[in-house]
Amino acid sequence: MLLLINVLFFSFIISFGVFDPVFGVRPGFGLVDFSAASLVLIIFIYYHRVLVEKIDKSVVYLALLVVALFVSSSFYGYSDNGRYVFNFKLFVMVLLYSSLLVHFKKNPRHIHYSLLSYSFGVVSLIIILNTALSSEMLFNKGRLWIFGENPNSTSARFSLAAIYLVYISIYNPLKWPLIRSFSFILSLPIMYTVLQSGSRGSVISLVFSLIILLYFSHMKKVYKILLTLVLMAVAPKVLDVFINSGSIADRLSETFNEGGLGAREEIWLHALDIFYNNPIFGVGEAGYFNEMKKIAGRAVDAHNLIIYLLASGGVISFFLFSLFYRKLLVNSVVIFKSHDALPFLLLLNVTLVSLKTGGALTYSIMWFVFSIVSAYPRREVPPPKAAQTIVQRSGGQYEHRTHG
Repeated sequence: MLLLINVLFFSFIISFGVFDPVFGVRPGFGLVDFSAASLVLIIFIYYHRVLVEKIDKSVVYLALLVVALFVSSSFYGYSDNGRYVFNFKLFVMVLLYSSLLVHFKKNPRHIHYSLLSYSFGVVSLIIILNTALSSEMLFNKGRLWIFGENPNSTSARFSLAAIYLVYISIYNPLKWPLIRSFSFILSLPIMYTVLQSGSRGSVISLVFSLIILLYFSHMKKVYKILLTLVLMAVAPKVLDVFINSGSIADRLSETFNEGGLGAREEIWLHALDIFYNNPIFGVGEAGYFNEMKKIAGRAVDAHNLIIYLLASGGVISFFLFSLFYRKLLVNSVVIFKSHDALPFLLLLNVTLVSLKTGGALTYSIMWFVFSIVSAYPRREVPPPKAAQTIVQRSGGQYEHRTHG
């Protein structure tokens, strides 16, 4: 019970983003850090034998990635930007991923408890913002800023909650009728907040995810038709909000008409120059910021996880992360084929976030989702009925024989 409480608390508190209800905004060490550290410790106490004796391949790839980045930084040498050669926060994220992976594999039902807690955290934050802390919601150039956090990060975090609440309303994995009845209603203010953020990627990925959840579910065709009619009925209102929101409409128009990605394009080009000059080992994480400051005049993150890995860790680090990511992708696709799209959609959304957000390598929500996708149980898909012959045994038992 103590372990489950810690998992639920961690899932709840990471949904708050930069806001810490105890230590304030952007604390050096806050509730998320304390919760993550205690969670890793408790899970190690519970499952230390499993963690040591049965190490998952994905954990091995990540451990090698941490070592590879450390070696790259060591080769580069001195850094004058205040960054350490060893990325301790990444090490903690790998420990967090490993711990949650083991726990979720042992307790698959806790995956849904955890995601539900996370979603309730987002709903709670929206309620707090619209009551006690309304002054923390500011509009700048048509985009909603909450606690001064980048709207892209806020919208990505909220999108995950909206997707899961809609998923509950369709699949009801916990078999709780009351939660299922209210989940879709709770998702509406979250979707509206995502729209207000003006984040192009989050809006597009959220709409895509909702379409996938609806039309790839086992829901009866008559219900799909009814839901489609409801969506068609509310579409004019949503479109009106979309057009009048200004920022998101203008930014999407810019993306489709001009291919604009803001200042990221220039940063990506500079980061790729660093990679081209050091393709095998990269320059290390500390070295990356040194080199970026020389080229661009400021030490700025690549705002793209893949490009950042290439520049800081070279082909070796990129290859190790690719092996890790491949395992997640394969598991999510296999589960998707059994008509459960949740792992695939969660992975898709955090991947899109990592390709446009700075500091993604140590983004706690990304590693939280990675652990869920990796541990998510696969459904057993029965073979076609035509390929089976059921032979009754004595004693009332049955034997399945597969032909061909």
